[in-house]
Amino acid sequence: MKTGYFAAAWSFVFAVLHVIWACGWYIGLNAEGAAKAFQKPWLLVFDLAVAELCIVAMFLGLALARPRERRRRYRRVVLSMSYAAAAILTLRGVAGLSQAAYILASGRDIIVRLAGWDVWFCLGGMLFTLATARFRKVSETTGGTV
Repeated sequence: MKTGYFAAAWSFVFAVLHVIWACGWYIGLNAEGAAKAFQKPWLLVFDLAVAELCIVAMFLGLALARPRERRRRYRRVVLSMSYAAAAILTLRGVAGLSQAAYILASGRDIIVRLAGWDVWFCLGGMLFTLATARFRKVSETTGGTV
């Protein structure tokens, strides 16, 4: 199966989670801490903005999975956006995991649940990286007519 579909599914799940959190259901979060944090109006706006970005990323994943002849002029845009998505997600995940490792190494307690989200970001970064590599390979073998 094409990795672009997995990247699109990853983005869709993340978008749904952000909408659920914005609605007041704190699935996967510390409910007490999340309820306190979500009292701030900017966090609601942030969650909805992230959900919108995830929907854009979902369509980007689909574009990576389904190259067509007519997309030739959009190839650079798709590649640029997918490189950015892969880099941002990977950097966010690796930074979080590095911070968790540092906290663990220093002997302080760490909330394992947060490290789980960092792995989720790394997974998204890997999916977009693989989908981008495949898209680029297919477009180069077809003479850039993706």
